[in-house]
Amino acid sequence: MKTTVEDALRAELRQVLAEQTANPESSLASANVGASPLQWLEPALRWDWVPTVDGTMGDVAHHFYDGVPASIEDGAPFVSTSASFSGRYLTFLRVLSPSFEPVEELKESLERATPPSTPPASSSNPPGWTKVQNKASLLQWGADYTPAKSPYEWLAGMAARGLTTGPVRVDVQASTREGRMDAQPSLLKVRAKQGTLKPLELKDGELLSLTVSMEGLGRVPLYTGHWFNGSMPILGRKGPFKGGYTPEQVFGAKGLLSGRVAEMMVAYQPSFELTVASSFFERHAEDLASAEEVQVAGFSFRGTREAPGPVRVSPGFAGGSVGLSGASASFEPPFIVAVLLETFD
Repeated sequence: MKTTVEDALRAELRQVLAEQTANPESSLASANVGASPLQWLEPALRWDWVPTVDGTMGDVAHHFYDGVPASIEDGAPFVSTSASFSGRYLTFLRVLSPSFEPVEELKESLERATPPSTPPASSSNPPGWTKVQNKASLLQWGADYTPAKSPYEWLAGMAARGLTTGPVRVDVQASTREGRMDAQPSLLKVRAKQGTLKPLELKDGELLSLTVSMEGLGRVPLYTGHWFNGSMPILGRKGPFKGGYTPEQVFGAKGLLSGRVAEMMVAYQPSFELTVASSFFERHAEDLASAEEVQVAGFSFRGTREAPGPVRVSPGFAGGSVGLSGASASFEPPFIVAVLLETFD
């Protein structure tokens, strides 16, 4: 199968993460990025989540933290399903047989993992539980998760170069010894005012080079709350189970406890430099000029007060080429570009 520009970009970024990644703030994180499944977000997700009020979490953040990954395969795109990891963990505890030992630890774990019965709007938060505010502004109980840093705390650490790799530059040449690489339709998209993202077709030979840079790149561990007892998946690996469950149905890639998000790979102030053939620019010049947002290799770029358009155009270094570039503003929140999973196989 032919390698695409996106494949090459992800391979280069994986190498950067493996060689230069910042020290994680949790023993949960492996020293080697490759030791746990690493999955990419396509597109990258703006990490701008903060508690709406004390003890309350937005539903977008909670879904990302608590959603069960669609796959635990290393290198796969990350997709958070509608299934709840905390809900599946509770089911796991409930299907353990009454003969399970130590029975007291199971009893205590069940109490901690069972959602509160009191109305969240009129109750304080029990240990391990938060109030999740949905799109209708209604509150419901959700299992609590805590990143090692909030987006703004992480940015403060980034400024001190204490939690990130510092500037990162990933270059991908569209031409290789094996031949020209293809670009997927998702590589470059634009959005006009109040419109949807529109892919811009790159014909054979029109993509010449791509550089993606980030001012900071780091790892942010995600801690589970008091509702989760990390020793139970180890103690209960072989059951015994009731209801006909087998260890294969509980653990592993297709089991109840397949995996969860354990760390986020976070990037600050990405930028891009793209060299294309002049034929591409002539065909899409109007789309680029009217764009309010451009998405390149999964990163979204918008216009700013200093640069109203998200794309700058300059003559290419070679005849018949055009340079396109853009950068996110320094005040914009960081992006989640990938996640590391904790698996239970």
